[in-house]
Parts: sequence; C-alpha cells; structure tokens
Amino acid sequence: MDDRIADSVRSARFDLILVACLAAVALALVSVGILGTVTHFVQQRTQEFGIRIALGASPAHVLGQAIGRAYEMGIAG
Repeated sequence: MDDRIADSVRSARFDLILVACLAAVALALVSVGILGTVTHFVQQRTQEFGIRIALGASPAHVLGQAIGRAYEMGIAG
C-alpha cells in the first residue's frame, strides 16, 4: 500500500520540487538585479553624498536616504 501511495504522489512531488527550484532561481535573479540597481544608484550619487556630508548633513541621514531609495526600488521591483 505504501508503494501505491508513493507512486500516486510522485508526479505531484516532482512538480512541487520543480516549482520550488524555479522560485529559488527567480529570487536569486531578483536579488542580484536589485543589488546591481542600488549599486549603480549609489555610484552615481557618491559625489552628492560627499557634498551633503561636507555641508553638514549627518552620515546617518545620508545613509538613510540611500537605504530609503533602495527600499523604494525593491518594492517597485
């Protein structure tokens, strides 16, 4: 009886494993894409961040702005 039950759920189990693997690959691709976008954003605004800090903005405030923008991009993605 155990063999019959195992045979009956074999295709469903394979489908579930396949979907889980594809979801993991999709999550990895999204993570790499968001990381690349945030990195590009920070590289473009590095001089602006330096000027803001030189004019008296706290590093925590500048970091908070960069992280906030990264969250916005992540949510949009």
